[in-house]
Amino acid sequence: MSSGKERFNFNERMRPIADVLYQTLMPGITCIKRFDKDKERFILDFEYGIDIQISLVNGMILTGQEKFSEFAKWGEQQGKTQYSDVTVEYYNNPILKVKGDWFNLASQFYFVGFASKDESSFDRYVLLDWLQVVLETVKGNIVWGTGAQSNGWAKASFKYTPFNRLPEHCIIATKSLEKIPIPMGLEDA
Repeated sequence: MSSGKERFNFNERMRPIADVLYQTLMPGITCIKRFDKDKERFILDFEYGIDIQISLVNGMILTGQEKFSEFAKWGEQQGKTQYSDVTVEYYNNPILKVKGDWFNLASQFYFVGFASKDESSFDRYVLLDWLQVVLETVKGNIVWGTGAQSNGWAKASFKYTPFNRLPEHCIIATKSLEKIPIPMGLEDA
């Protein structure tokens, strides 16, 4: 179980790796800004779940949310489906019904990356068109399970769905090691 500080440090280490990937997948990037250090734009993170703003050469911007997962949490069990899922915070505090990003997320893209053992790359990732994910979820075309944190200090619950259950038009880019099995409980949906 990693502490909040360890998790923060891991995210800091993976950000330059994500930046290179973004520059490869989204040509014309001039600036990448994350909001946890930017007090003026923190409201975007707090109210709308937006972690990152990408400025483009033509003056337009993209907003996104990022989730990085440590190898120690998924690498030793690569066949397990929970390590190939998109997860979105459902309730920040389920007991008090404090809504999480599931209800508030207003980003244009959503990135989920699973770090390599040496943290030099992402062994698996998916970059999603969040608008398409929301629309397909409303239509019932994406089935989401609900889970709870198991690390002892976090209270949040989350929604999850495997990479391979997402409609192709929701995926901007992806990298996966193998065909991902469908998790129990979602196979008949």
